Amino acid sequence: MTSQAPPVGRMKTRKGVVVSQREIASFCRRFNIRLLAIVHEVDALSIGSRDWDMLVEFEAGIVPSRFELVAMEVELGGMAERRVDLRTLRELRSTTSRKLLDAAVPVFIA
Repeated sequence: MTSQAPPVGRMKTRKGVVVSQREIASFCRRFNIRLLAIVHEVDALSIGSRDWDMLVEFEAGIVPSRFELVAMEVELGGMAERRVDLRTLRELRSTTSRKLLDAAVPVFIA
Protein backbone atom coordinates (compact mmCIF):
# COMPACT_ATOMS: atom_id res chain seq x y z
CA MET A 1 0.00 0.00 0.00
CA THR A 2 1.25 3.43 -0.80
CA SER A 3 1.24 6.47 1.45
CA GLN A 4 -1.82 7.77 -0.40
CA ALA A 5 -5.04 5.99 0.41
CA PRO A 6 -5.55 3.53 -2.45
CA PRO A 7 -8.98 2.78 -3.85
CA VAL A 8 -10.82 0.36 -1.62
CA GLY A 9 -11.16 -3.11 -3.16
CA ARG A 10 -14.30 -5.18 -3.29
CA MET A 11 -14.78 -8.52 -1.61
CA LYS A 12 -16.49 -11.12 -3.76
CA THR A 13 -17.98 -14.40 -2.61
CA ARG A 14 -17.04 -17.61 -4.40
CA LYS A 15 -20.22 -17.17 -6.46
CA GLY A 16 -19.13 -13.71 -7.55
CA VAL A 17 -21.52 -11.75 -5.35
CA VAL A 18 -19.90 -8.54 -4.09
CA VAL A 19 -20.06 -8.12 -0.31
CA SER A 20 -21.50 -4.66 0.27
CA GLN A 21 -19.21 -1.91 1.53
CA ARG A 22 -21.92 -1.10 4.07
CA GLU A 23 -21.72 -4.62 5.49
CA ILE A 24 -17.89 -4.50 5.61
CA ALA A 25 -17.91 -1.03 7.21
CA SER A 26 -20.45 -2.14 9.82
CA PHE A 27 -18.32 -5.18 10.68
CA CYS A 28 -15.17 -3.06 10.97
CA ARG A 29 -16.78 -0.38 13.12
CA ARG A 30 -18.28 -2.96 15.47
CA PHE A 31 -14.84 -4.47 16.08
CA ASN A 32 -12.94 -1.13 16.12
CA ILE A 33 -11.00 -2.01 12.97
CA ARG A 34 -9.03 0.84 11.40
CA LEU A 35 -7.74 -1.11 8.37
CA LEU A 36 -8.86 -4.36 6.75
CA ALA A 37 -6.95 -5.57 3.69
CA ILE A 38 -6.65 -8.72 1.58
CA VAL A 39 -3.04 -9.89 1.41
CA HIS A 40 -2.71 -11.52 -1.98
CA GLU A 41 -2.04 -10.61 -5.53
CA VAL A 42 -4.79 -8.69 -7.31
CA ASP A 43 -6.25 -12.08 -8.23
CA ALA A 44 -7.46 -12.43 -4.64
CA LEU A 45 -10.49 -10.30 -5.40
CA SER A 46 -11.64 -12.59 -8.20
CA ILE A 47 -14.38 -15.18 -8.01
CA GLY A 48 -12.19 -18.30 -8.03
CA SER A 49 -9.76 -17.39 -5.30
CA ARG A 50 -9.58 -19.76 -2.35
CA ASP A 51 -8.99 -18.80 1.26
CA TRP A 52 -8.16 -15.20 2.06
CA ASP A 53 -5.32 -14.01 4.21
CA MET A 54 -6.29 -10.64 5.59
CA LEU A 55 -4.39 -7.99 7.46
CA VAL A 56 -6.25 -6.15 10.20
CA GLU A 57 -5.25 -3.10 12.20
CA PHE A 58 -7.32 -1.99 15.17
CA GLU A 59 -7.94 1.44 16.62
CA ALA A 60 -5.38 2.60 19.22
CA GLY A 61 -5.69 0.72 22.49
CA ILE A 62 -7.76 -2.15 21.05
CA VAL A 63 -6.08 -5.55 21.50
CA PRO A 64 -8.54 -8.39 20.86
CA SER A 65 -7.93 -11.86 22.29
CA ARG A 66 -7.21 -14.80 20.00
CA PHE A 67 -10.78 -16.00 20.66
CA GLU A 68 -12.15 -12.65 19.48
CA LEU A 69 -9.99 -12.81 16.34
CA VAL A 70 -11.30 -16.30 15.57
CA ALA A 71 -14.89 -15.07 15.99
CA MET A 72 -14.11 -12.23 13.56
CA GLU A 73 -12.62 -14.71 11.07
CA VAL A 74 -15.75 -16.87 11.24
CA GLU A 75 -18.10 -13.91 10.77
CA LEU A 76 -16.06 -12.39 7.95
CA GLY A 77 -15.72 -15.81 6.32
CA GLY A 78 -19.50 -16.19 6.43
CA MET A 79 -19.92 -12.87 4.63
CA ALA A 80 -17.33 -13.79 2.00
CA GLU A 81 -18.37 -17.46 1.72
CA ARG A 82 -14.77 -18.59 2.13
CA ARG A 83 -12.22 -19.20 4.84
CA VAL A 84 -10.56 -16.05 6.19
CA ASP A 85 -7.33 -15.88 8.18
CA LEU A 86 -6.81 -12.56 10.00
CA ARG A 87 -3.33 -11.39 10.93
CA THR A 88 -2.39 -8.26 12.82
CA LEU A 89 0.72 -6.18 12.21
CA ARG A 90 1.82 -6.99 15.77
CA GLU A 91 1.98 -10.70 14.87
CA LEU A 92 4.46 -10.13 12.07
CA ARG A 93 8.10 -9.16 12.00
CA SER A 94 8.71 -5.65 10.67
CA THR A 95 10.31 -6.81 7.38
CA THR A 96 7.44 -9.20 6.70
CA SER A 97 4.91 -6.52 7.67
CA ARG A 98 6.33 -4.07 5.12
CA LYS A 99 6.14 -6.66 2.32
CA LEU A 100 2.58 -7.62 3.24
CA LEU A 101 1.48 -4.00 3.47
CA ASP A 102 2.92 -3.31 0.03
CA ALA A 103 0.96 -6.26 -1.42
CA ALA A 104 -2.27 -5.64 0.50
CA VAL A 105 -5.51 -4.56 -1.18
CA PRO A 106 -7.57 -2.56 1.32
CA VAL A 107 -11.28 -3.31 1.64
CA PHE A 108 -11.87 -0.88 4.55
CA ILE A 109 -9.98 2.18 5.77
CA ALA A 110 -11.35 4.19 8.68
